[in-house]
Amino acid sequence: MNKALTILNISIVILVLLFAISGCKKSNNTETNYQAQVNVVHNHLLNQHNIVHLMMTYFKAITNETLLNDGNSIVDGGYLYLINNTSNGIDIRFDFGEGLYDPYMRLRAGEIMAKTDGDPFAVGTKTTFTFQNFSFRAVDTFPENPVTAQNIDLEVTNASTNQYTFLLKIGSFLFTDTTSTKTVDLSGEMQIEWTKSAESPYFSNNEVISFSPTTTQTNYDGTVSEITAQNKMLFNAACSVFHGGTAAVAINGMMPGEGTLNYVTGEYCNTGANMTLGEIPFRVGFTDWLLK
Repeated sequence: MNKALTILNISIVILVLLFAISGCKKSNNTETNYQAQVNVVHNHLLNQHNIVHLMMTYFKAITNETLLNDGNSIVDGGYLYLINNTSNGIDIRFDFGEGLYDPYMRLRAGEIMAKTDGDPFAVGTKTTFTFQNFSFRAVDTFPENPVTAQNIDLEVTNASTNQYTFLLKIGSFLFTDTTSTKTVDLSGEMQIEWTKSAESPYFSNNEVISFSPTTTQTNYDGTVSEITAQNKMLFNAACSVFHGGTAAVAINGMMPGEGTLNYVTGEYCNTGANMTLGEIPFRVGFTDWLLK
């Protein structure tokens, strides 16, 4: 009888240990899965900001007094050349050479051409962007992050006194990591609303600009994520990251696969977004501008 009880007790202990080990594995897997989701969203937001930063440079260019009057200028660290300026539109070449720092303390290299088919502030005018050997670098000691893009078009959809609305269409914006082995591909649209400062016809830090993205990104591991603005993402030229607005997040093939993003209004220069997945809070930050 005692021997039977001893065997039973040992069996119970073994079962308890097995359940404990199983629970630990499940907990670790859940934690790992969440980290994978956070990384997917991080990469999506990083690539969104890549385009936002470049759009800010374009807005500065089309309101730059020296460029418009003299045909060349320096904007966001790059050398700008007005190739064409007629009633049929303007063409601007952005030349960042082998690496020049932008206002967000990243190096840009290569060239971007912006071809506009009319007055850049008139409804219906479209600007097409092409990239040649363009890249970002987080710091000068890091390898480059090459960028290739197709069908990047910006159209003016509404215009009134100091109020402009643009629709940015993104066919494909590919951003590659420093090892040249991981590439993310962003597509979709962003509505951009610009309230031009009445203090000056030129660009200043008093401009009020918001972005409303509806974008899809394929991560380097094949995971597809979607980010859809619920409230406008506020942007200030003095900051590197959105500082207001909310968005819905959907991640295909992961559980939980839905969440929300919140760029807390009031934090003048946010370094990231608050995200909730499955009622669990996370912080998605940008400290090095590198893919996770």
